[in-house]
Amino acid sequence: MEGEVSKLWDLDTLIIRPENEIHEKLIDEISYARKRYTVGLPWKVGHEDLPSNYSVCHQRLQGLLKKLKREPEVLAKYDEIIREQEQAGIVEKVADLESETPGKVHYLAHRAVIREHAETTKVRIVFDASCKEAKTGVSLNDCLHVGHSLTPLLFDILLRFRHFKICLIGDIEKAVLNIGITEDDRNCLRFLWISDIKADKPQVQVYRYNTVVFGVNSSPFLLNAVLRHHVESFKAIDQEFVSKLTESFYVDDLVAGCDTTEEAFCLYEKARDRLKEASFSLRKWKSNDATLMDKINTEERTS
Repeated sequence: MEGEVSKLWDLDTLIIRPENEIHEKLIDEISYARKRYTVGLPWKVGHEDLPSNYSVCHQRLQGLLKKLKREPEVLAKYDEIIREQEQAGIVEKVADLESETPGKVHYLAHRAVIREHAETTKVRIVFDASCKEAKTGVSLNDCLHVGHSLTPLLFDILLRFRHFKICLIGDIEKAVLNIGITEDDRNCLRFLWISDIKADKPQVQVYRYNTVVFGVNSSPFLLNAVLRHHVESFKAIDQEFVSKLTESFYVDDLVAGCDTTEEAFCLYEKARDRLKEASFSLRKWKSNDATLMDKINTEERTS
C-alpha cells in the first residue's frame, strides 16, 4: 500500500517533472546500424543499488518448470521461443560468469502467457521486471523512468479512423525485440533457463537480452520514441506520410484510413518499406475494402 501511494504521488506519474529531458536524452544517444536502432535504458539519477535477484529468479524458474512439465506442448514451445531468439541474436548465453567485471548485474523472472485464440503467437514469454529480492528491496522497474506517453489518445485515433471511407490496419511483428539495448545495460536483462528440457537434471543456463524486453516498464516509451524518431526521419521528403503515421500508431498497432483504394495502397507500400528500414515488419493487414485487400495479399505473397 505504501508503495502504491508513493507511486500515485510520484512526480514521474503526474508528469510534473520535465519528462522531455528523458526523451531528448534518448534521442541524443540513439544509434542506428545494420537497420536496427540501439538505445540505453532510461535510468533514474541516484537510484538505489539494483540487487542481483539470482536466488529469487532461480526459485521461480523451478516453479515455472514444474508447472510447464504438466503441459509438455507449452514447455516445448517455450523452449523453442528461447532457442529461436538465441539464433536471431535477440538473446545470448552469458558464457564466462567467473571473469565478469563488477557492475550492474540483474536477473529477471519470467512466466508463460497462453493465448489460445491468438492468430499468431499463442505462447508468449513475459518478464517480471517488478520482481524484488526482498519486500524492502528494489526492482529494475523501480530504477527506470517509465517515460511520458508518446502515443496519441485512442479516442483521437478512432475518431480519425471513422472519418475515412477506407480503413487500413496492421501491427508490427515483435516490435520491442527489434530495438537493441546498449551493451552496458544488457547485464541488467539477464534471465535463467535450462540447457535441455528433456534431461532429468538439466543445467541452469544464464542468458541476457540484447534488445528491449517485454515487461520492463520503460519498454512502451522506448518503442514509441524509436518508432517516432524513425518515422520523422522521412520528414524532409514526405511530411504528409510522417503526419499520417505519427497520428495513426497506437503502440505497435497501425490504425489508419484513406479516401480511395489507391491512396490506401500507397500508404501500405510506404509504411511497409520505410518501417522495414528499421527492422520493423508490418503484418496482419486488414481493411474494409476488398479490392485493397486483394492487392495487399498479392503483394505480400510475392514480396
